[in-house]
Amino acid sequence: MKMKNKKFQRVISWLLVFVMILSLQPFSAMPVKAAGEMNVTLHFNNSWGWATPAIQHWGGTIEAIGGDAKEIPGWNAIGTFLTKEETGDWYKVTLKGTGIEGFQFLDYDNTGNNVGAYVST
Repeated sequence: MKMKNKKFQRVISWLLVFVMILSLQPFSAMPVKAAGEMNVTLHFNNSWGWATPAIQHWGGTIEAIGGDAKEIPGWNAIGTFLTKEETGDWYKVTLKGTGIEGFQFLDYDNTGNNVGAYVST
């Protein structure tokens, strides 16, 4: 009985090793883009206390639905002001369209606060 138990444990151990080795194999991922029009609302917590939070986006045919859109001083780009939500320091903007390549939140009134951190698709 003792011998069968050890043999069973050894088989289980080798089976677990085999499963762990298989799980380490790299899988190649293919980038996937959504087909058709996008309609997504982004929320931004203004914990930095920016006077006028805005968003800049690029690529594709995207419309930012929220506040007014104005040229960002010294950037040669358009920024759309975010709409303040009812509670806390939360702001929002809705992006609608196709083919967006990236976006970033900005401090419109003080572009020195903008560190170049952006989201790229």
